[in-house]
Amino acid sequence: MADTFLLTEAQITQKKPVQLSPPKIETEAEKKERHWQQILNKILFNPPNDDYYQKWPIKPGIFFYKALALGKLPTEQIRVNIPESVMCFEQTYILMYTDPTTGQLMRKTDIGYQDFENKVHQFHEEYLKRHVKDDRFDARTNVFTNQDNPYIISRGQTGQDWNMSKAVYTFRQQKERKVQLDNNKLEQRFVISRVMKATIVRLVFYTKNSKSSHANYGYRIMNVMELYDPNPKKSITNKTTINTEQQNSFTIQQIKGVGLYEYEKVCEQIVTYLEKNYPVRIKTGVFDFLQDPEGRIWLFNCKQLIMENAISMSEIQGVGQGKKTLDQLTCSVYCKLCGIIFKKDDASKTLTYKLLWELVQHLKKRNKYLTNIKVSHLSTRPCRVCDVCYMLIVGEHELVEIEQKFAIAQNIPLGDAIIRVPMDSKPKHRPALLNEQLYQWRLLFYLEMVDLQGKKLIDLNGNPVTDLKNIVLQYRLHQSKSSFKTHIIKDDNYQTLKSNKQQTSQSQQKQLRFSGIERSDSIDIPEGQIDDQFAQVNDENLKLNVIRVHYFFSETTDIEKFLSETEIKMRLCQGSEWVNYVAEGSTKTIHHFKNSQMGGQRHRAQVLLFFANGHYCILNLQVGLFCDGQYNTGKLNLYKYNNVYFPDDNYYNCNPFPPEWMEIFDPQYVNMHNTFEEQVKEIEAYSPKCTKHELNQMIDFNKYKETTKYKAVKPKIDAKKRDIQSAAPQYGSNTQQVLPKLPQSAKKYSNTMRQFDEQQLLQHYTLEEQDIGELLFEEKKQNKKMSKEDREFYEQHNLYDEEAEDSQEDQELNLRLNKQIQKSMKQFDNQSQQSNSVRPIRSAQQLPPKGHR
Repeated sequence: MADTFLLTEAQITQKKPVQLSPPKIETEAEKKERHWQQILNKILFNPPNDDYYQKWPIKPGIFFYKALALGKLPTEQIRVNIPESVMCFEQTYILMYTDPTTGQLMRKTDIGYQDFENKVHQFHEEYLKRHVKDDRFDARTNVFTNQDNPYIISRGQTGQDWNMSKAVYTFRQQKERKVQLDNNKLEQRFVISRVMKATIVRLVFYTKNSKSSHANYGYRIMNVMELYDPNPKKSITNKTTINTEQQNSFTIQQIKGVGLYEYEKVCEQIVTYLEKNYPVRIKTGVFDFLQDPEGRIWLFNCKQLIMENAISMSEIQGVGQGKKTLDQLTCSVYCKLCGIIFKKDDASKTLTYKLLWELVQHLKKRNKYLTNIKVSHLSTRPCRVCDVCYMLIVGEHELVEIEQKFAIAQNIPLGDAIIRVPMDSKPKHRPALLNEQLYQWRLLFYLEMVDLQGKKLIDLNGNPVTDLKNIVLQYRLHQSKSSFKTHIIKDDNYQTLKSNKQQTSQSQQKQLRFSGIERSDSIDIPEGQIDDQFAQVNDENLKLNVIRVHYFFSETTDIEKFLSETEIKMRLCQGSEWVNYVAEGSTKTIHHFKNSQMGGQRHRAQVLLFFANGHYCILNLQVGLFCDGQYNTGKLNLYKYNNVYFPDDNYYNCNPFPPEWMEIFDPQYVNMHNTFEEQVKEIEAYSPKCTKHELNQMIDFNKYKETTKYKAVKPKIDAKKRDIQSAAPQYGSNTQQVLPKLPQSAKKYSNTMRQFDEQQLLQHYTLEEQDIGELLFEEKKQNKKMSKEDREFYEQHNLYDEEAEDSQEDQELNLRLNKQIQKSMKQFDNQSQQSNSVRPIRSAQQLPPKGHR
């Protein structure tokens, strides 16, 4: 049977031919489909899995608006453009829109759908007023004449939480609709794109919580079909929105760099608001924007959010785990800042590692560096520091608070008031091969007032501006736009000119009548003619009185190109929008500064702002320039402009103003400053000199307890009083008086003291604490002259101190106490002489009752 399973050699060596399948040839349609799928994977930003957003309180899509609408903090903290939107959550209507004057995001709850329609209608009316006389205005965008314009876009929840359904309605269709919003549904004012095609910018924004070193980037997605395509077969929704289901219906273009600056500022505000309202930390966000014909950027969707949980303080510190820290188990601790070992009570101040990190980072910002201190800013674990280091940390954090207030006074925008020191992160915008050590410069603009020259303001359409309270002065320097609200003040010059004109006319009329001229056309002035001449005169001016400081850096002190070629554009605007201006002008006033001069410079300038009719007003300002020296800029975002580098707008430090700038506020400041410097030179600077042992013995600076003069003697006094009181009952029980053993120096008074009863004896030994302390202190100082018997007495009662030293104060005290003792002894002698006989000490039975003593 075994032979039947054996194979022959021929069978073993025989090989079967391998059949290979022919290569699969990809068709042109499959190739296009694969390419199209790659494009969709780039721009769709789907979550890692379908259940990713189930555990988070914030979701993209329609729930992004819900997170903004239901936030606990007011939305006025955000300055972002969001179209007029109405949504329904839990049968409650919520209206959100951007205030055109302040740019703040507003939120209202007690509204109806009609309020939303009124807001949209009001926006289109104001839009037409601004552009109806503009030659560049496209008449097709007028919804009142072209009722087939897109007017409202409706968004709703789909099967996937991060996606939204969309439907667009024209102005004609909106009038015929009967709208009743359901839960998780949103309706918005439709925003027409600037290029007259459905175009969005999808920005991938990495927050400060992200550990990625990638820079922010985005995609410009543009529809192939035009907005006003005459083809009637195409629906209005396909013309006005991006359709990802139809292949090759749109094009994409990647965006990087400076062009994303305005979008990044909006994303930063949105992320900060969401993190303050919900227990999450957003690492990455994908947001959709579009730009209207006026150039304004509108946020209308959130496509993706990558988040992590916010860790509470109890979780970080491990409260409730029952584990003792190292400081609790040891008797000595190291100061985490200076590194010196202290007793546990001497280093009693407890801080967090985050405070130490903020100290180090702020010192770096001030161009001062501490080494061997490595702590994470996310760590809130406690640590011990000594008293001196604690004072240093507290003083530095007080400087941080003052620095923030100083930045607000300079009208520098604060990015986030909670993050008060710069982060140690890799900069996302910085020229390659740029040195870290650069020269820091400060440019000051002190805006005083706008002299309207008696002219009344008119807008670009020629209409007079009646509300001067809404006038804002704005100017642009590089990418930074600064806005300042003006205040109306009366100009007395025109009132004086008007009164002088009236007086001159009256005097001329009297002279003509006195000379006998009878021509009525020469002497008769119609009533009110003077008032008519000044009817068109504006007696109001605009006051500013604000300062703005800009920081920039240079590789060398040569900034000639920046000074000569930089042009600053200024406008008077109605509201916060740059495009809604009534007068504009430009200046190159900084070319008056001297190049390569590091000292303070300042000069006064005037800028002419021209209206649409050719009239102008004058802006009075002062400009200053100062170089602070070299600073480390390795962690800063820098943007090159005319051979200098501008940081982010929220960059600032605590450097004071130079004396040349301080003259703006006080002309006598230079003299005061020189006098103060001379006084400082005469004062010797403090330089601590102490050993480690002396540092270990340093007192607690927070304790201000009053110390008594006899603090060390008090416990010994209390012990002596207890001994006397315990011996008092023995006096009444025995006929013989039992006295404590007295020193030899007091034996000569023993006969006199035996004549007193127990009350007098107790009164003698229970003097006031201060008197007894003085007596004991005086005896202790005389211990070197004591006899052997006296020394044994003091050692028995723990009153002897071998290390006692005489001082001048103690000697004065001894003289005063000796006089007091001699005086008391004389009183004892006088009492003994006056007594006829020695009274025996009475027993307890002979004492009167307690109430008659």
